[in-house]
Amino acid sequence: ATCVVGSCKSPVSNPVTVTVLDPQPPLLTASERSVCPGGSVRLTAEGCAGGVIQWSEEGQTGTSIVVKPTTRTTYTAICRQGNCLSRPAQVVIDMRTDLPKPTIVCSATTACPGEFVTLTVENCTGTPLWNTKETTTSILVAPTEASHTYYGSCSVNNGCSSPRSDAYT
Repeated sequence: ATCVVGSCKSPVSNPVTVTVLDPQPPLLTASERSVCPGGSVRLTAEGCAGGVIQWSEEGQTGTSIVVKPTTRTTYTAICRQGNCLSRPAQVVIDMRTDLPKPTIVCSATTACPGEFVTLTVENCTGTPLWNTKETTTSILVAPTEASHTYYGSCSVNNGCSSPRSDAYT
């Protein structure tokens, strides 16, 4: 640019460069797409070179955050470069509540003191968890004249547990 005043003309000014920022939405991934109540999920965003990722979750920033959803939740992230914002990217985390209630079956309906009976958990998705702390499908118990109560639930690798079975006395 130059300035002209009457017949006087200034020298050419210094060049000015304007950079146009066009941040693109980040690519979001989740460590799990569904989680059990109380479980956590790591959300990761990629593709915001030279910018900052801003999350919808409590104003957090950074390429990775950990969330603990309590219901089906949509998380949003944007890439901010200077004052320019990308379109939002989203990831949905579902809640798992679909493990069936197991049933306990006994090998005998009566037993004498000192005799053993086998209790077996049926309709179990995952690993059985007995109130006796055992983790096998069947347990061997020796009922006595005093009443003993047994029950179990089932757990899968992602931390979900089924409802507790009805008690077997």
